[in-house]
Amino acid sequence: MIEKDRQHVQRLARRLPESQGRSVRRAVQALLDGVPVCVPDIVACTEVVSAPAASRWCEYVLACRVLSETAPDPRLRSLAEEPLCEIGDGNCPNDWSDGSADVCALWTGLAALAIGIVTGIYVFGSLAAEVSINENPFDRAIEVPLTALLTSLLTAVVSYAGMLAVSLPLVAPIMARSRRANAECGRKWAVRTLGQWRSVPALGTLARCSQALDPTLKNESREALRSVLPTVAASDYGRVTARDQASLAELLLSDLGSETKSNVLRALGHAGGGAILGIVSRAATGALGEQIAGEARAILPQVEQRARMERDSSRLLRPSKNLQAAAQLVRPLARPEADPALLVRPADV
Repeated sequence: MIEKDRQHVQRLARRLPESQGRSVRRAVQALLDGVPVCVPDIVACTEVVSAPAASRWCEYVLACRVLSETAPDPRLRSLAEEPLCEIGDGNCPNDWSDGSADVCALWTGLAALAIGIVTGIYVFGSLAAEVSINENPFDRAIEVPLTALLTSLLTAVVSYAGMLAVSLPLVAPIMARSRRANAECGRKWAVRTLGQWRSVPALGTLARCSQALDPTLKNESREALRSVLPTVAASDYGRVTARDQASLAELLLSDLGSETKSNVLRALGHAGGGAILGIVSRAATGALGEQIAGEARAILPQVEQRARMERDSSRLLRPSKNLQAAAQLVRPLARPEADPALLVRPADV
């Protein structure tokens, strides 16, 4: 682990509450010490990633970092792949940055309450001293605590409003910026994890992240793509969604090198369907460069066949009311009880 990453991980680990993340803390410490992470802690990190929460964002980010250095069994990988793709796409759990104003309001309210209590105690003490030297203390017996209570409430409300007006514009943006920075680290580590795992369903996420503005995230994503693309096989058809296929095909229009584009075409030839037919056909004409035109022409028949199968699978036979061509219509098997207007059904053998 490089020194910059080590310092960042240590800083986040210190922010974990004692009541949370014991397994994650142990896994992080093992990572820092350079020793293998035990299986129960890997399972715990996988569960944290699979059920993210904005209130435990620090634990979630550290779990992503631990998983980037481990190799869970296939069952745990399948459990964590989809959540890691979500964080790779920038979908933070419950939007970490929006919670900054709530945190500021909470601490401001606690501070205002403390000021109100201190003020009440001071007023109560002052009035009690006045009662002790008053000639008729019985008349003031109820007035003293009531005055102290009202003064405390009024002071707490005024203090809260004043401190909130000052802290929200100043502190909330700083906290939001810090959480966004940690969220970007979470994205980088999630992408690294998906690359280490050679995750084929994550190809779309890696393709989108490879075009990110953040140079660190872009480099991590492209490195992960170079690891995952050569592992795609014909058996992976159906594991990559249409949206992810389109994101992967858009890499043919990017500034990636010719070798990576060749690997993209090879992967699309194994896992692509109707979603990429247009761009592959365009590449086959040489519109995207002659270097990839030959490879695009080689996979075009496979992609066209899959696109045709996807279209045909969505077609069902329906009854027709065209009486002029009734003799040419497909009909059910002739039976006495069969209704000729029903859909075609298989015959009983």
